[in-house]
Amino acid sequence: DRRGVSSTLHNIGLIYYNQDNYPLSLDYQQKSLKICEDIEDKEGIVQALNIIANIYDIQGKDSLALVYFQQSLELNQEIGYKLLHPQILVGLARLYQ
Repeated sequence: DRRGVSSTLHNIGLIYYNQDNYPLSLDYQQKSLKICEDIEDKEGIVQALNIIANIYDIQGKDSLALVYFQQSLELNQEIGYKLLHPQILVGLARLYQ
């Protein structure tokens, strides 16, 4: 099913993220995000947005990171997904240091 495909793409992206291969990680996260948006998987959207924001932050693309962190935070608050809330706030705080 598409949720499984999205989850697999997300997890592959996380592997590349943990290996500091940010371009490949970003590619997989964007693919995962697209599927999550298509199937309205809001938790999956929050997860993908958060990783994408972190990648942009690491790459020094602060304005893009801010956009993705804010989108992630807004949707996260809407659905009450508590798992990522602290991570999103830490990411935002890093941008304002």
